[in-house]
Amino acid sequence: SFENLAAYNRKIIDDTANRYFFVAEPKMIKLNSSKKKSVKAKLHPAKENTRTITVGNKIYIEKEDFEKYKNLEIRLKDFCNIKVAEKAKVTGYVMKSTPKIHWVPEKHINVRVIMPNGDIKGIGEENILKAKKGEVVQFERFGFVKIESKQKNSVNCIFSHV
Repeated sequence: SFENLAAYNRKIIDDTANRYFFVAEPKMIKLNSSKKKSVKAKLHPAKENTRTITVGNKIYIEKEDFEKYKNLEIRLKDFCNIKVAEKAKVTGYVMKSTPKIHWVPEKHINVRVIMPNGDIKGIGEENILKAKKGEVVQFERFGFVKIESKQKNSVNCIFSHV
């Protein structure tokens, strides 16, 4: 079955696939204040290599996450805690036991993911441009994709599986 094939493939590629943030249906949020100008995030959870993400006072999260967590406190992965609103309050930088979600900074690239049932367009962190054509990466909370082509401010990917 495809599920068995995907599970087997996941065992092979999970150890080498770098992780990046991609948001399919972006909802912009303004942060009331952010002490940080950049954050470090691991390229892979089991490795020490990191990527730097420049941050400002605006970020994007999934529209679905915005609606699900509106007025609740959540953790922006590798960044900070916020109370979700269009003008979100930064509530701290210490990890809490709150839901953790991915996000994309104000400065981002356009991403197109070719899916079996139609393309998904969204935005991603600029670090995705460092991946090589043909490389398989994981978009956190989305799935594995193969980098098909890159332009100056955009990438096209082919969806593999979750």
